Amino acid sequence: DAIDQIIPDCDDKWKNLSDSTFKSWGQYDETGTVNCYCRHAALFAVCDMVKSGELTKYSFALMHRLLTTFGKGILLGYDIGCGIDVRKNRDPVVGPLADKLGLRCCVGAFHGHAHNRICQLKYLISYIVEAGIDPLETCESAFAVTNAAARAVRYSTAFHRSQLLNELYKHENFHTSYGNISSFIVGKYRQAWKTLASIPEFNAKVRTFNNGAPIDFAQNFKDELTHLLQTKKKTLNEIDELHVQYTQFLDRLWTLETELRTLALEFQATPPHLIILHREIRVAYLAKEEQWQNVLLSVQHHEKKLGIAVPERWTPSSPSYTHAKSLHVHREYLVALTELEGLIVARMQELTKANMSDTGYNQRQKIGQAIKKRSGAVQTAVNRVNRAAKVLWPERPPLEFKEVVNYAFLSEFDFLRATGSGVIDETWAHPIARRLADEYYRIKSAQHELQRLNVETKRLITYMWDEELILKDAERSALDDDKDPLLAFAISRKSRRLAPLHKLHRQRLSKVKTHPWFQGSLEPGI
Repeated sequence: DAIDQIIPDCDDKWKNLSDSTFKSWGQYDETGTVNCYCRHAALFAVCDMVKSGELTKYSFALMHRLLTTFGKGILLGYDIGCGIDVRKNRDPVVGPLADKLGLRCCVGAFHGHAHNRICQLKYLISYIVEAGIDPLETCESAFAVTNAAARAVRYSTAFHRSQLLNELYKHENFHTSYGNISSFIVGKYRQAWKTLASIPEFNAKVRTFNNGAPIDFAQNFKDELTHLLQTKKKTLNEIDELHVQYTQFLDRLWTLETELRTLALEFQATPPHLIILHREIRVAYLAKEEQWQNVLLSVQHHEKKLGIAVPERWTPSSPSYTHAKSLHVHREYLVALTELEGLIVARMQELTKANMSDTGYNQRQKIGQAIKKRSGAVQTAVNRVNRAAKVLWPERPPLEFKEVVNYAFLSEFDFLRATGSGVIDETWAHPIARRLADEYYRIKSAQHELQRLNVETKRLITYMWDEELILKDAERSALDDDKDPLLAFAISRKSRRLAPLHKLHRQRLSKVKTHPWFQGSLEPGI
């Protein structure tokens, strides 16, 4: 399968993929934590980062803990899940265990914005329909709470730091995660039902777009991936690179020859008594002639490498020249797109920082000025891309400034790079079809989400039932013959603590029972 052959190349875009990025942090004993949460925001495992940054070894340690605890069927969401997925195969401990138990890594919905399109097709959570509708970005919201503890533990001892964090995590697991688990499930039910309610509207959009015929989105997914992989392989080899350089030197040589002829005619047409003008033209001619000789040496050097004799020197009408020129034009288009992509990335980061609540007024003003300047640079880059697109064959449609600055996914630039001859006519290449495809995968994910929620609802009801019975039996056993009254009191206290919470869970879950699309059960299982 083509998707299994994908090797992501996002390493250069993510600093925390590099183990050498945070060497300067070595002066600190603990620089933070790497946390592992379930989709209900319950902390499962935490790993201290000691005198380093976010190294891959911490991720491997959490992977090993997950695999040895839960076994098969684990989907791990990570902002650099693509790179971690490749690197885990090289680890002698985690790699074989992950392959045996089928651990799968993916990229969360938020961080997927900055990954290229090929990486998204394999790793983005939005296209893994079995995962449901969860974005797998729990850490981002959890860190908003735990980061507040930094002020309290910054100057504390290692023991007191661990003690405070341990109590904080226990409190969050019980009061926040377990306390809101029924609210989480009900919210997901409503979100999935809302998505499924849009199916008639979605089908109408498909029929309108495709003239009444259905669209095979799964096949379009494969076609897009195949085309992107083929496009990625179409890099200039050494001979093509020499051909492109040869045409560039030829263009420069012909331009200089034209300028030399123009200067010679100006020199002949200048009256003899204008000695200063004669001298200026002669100096300019000699300078151009020196440039022409240097370029001629470069042309002859490339002709020697390519085996081209002087009588066979290319001309603008030569087929080889035309082919090499098309390669050069396409490369210029890609270079212009890459420059525009970098400006859009910087603009997205500045907009994000400007909208953060902890950004001060002065800093916000400076960021606003930078965004204003960046907008001018983006407009210039868009114009450059459009100029390069006009000389391509077939000609690419021009980009609009308003459209480019609103790009939400950097993968849109991968699509522009891959758009070539015949691709515009493909269904998957049409902007409307691409939006319909995203909607299609949201619907499929919602269907799988309902199946998962039915299981989670049953498990939560069963857990509360079993927990209450176990605590009652334990309290009764402790009270028999006055064996351990203190233990009985502690159990009774825990039961009283859980009773209102379990009542609240049942009240929340009872709201979904009356929905006509609810197919789960609120009865405890075995």
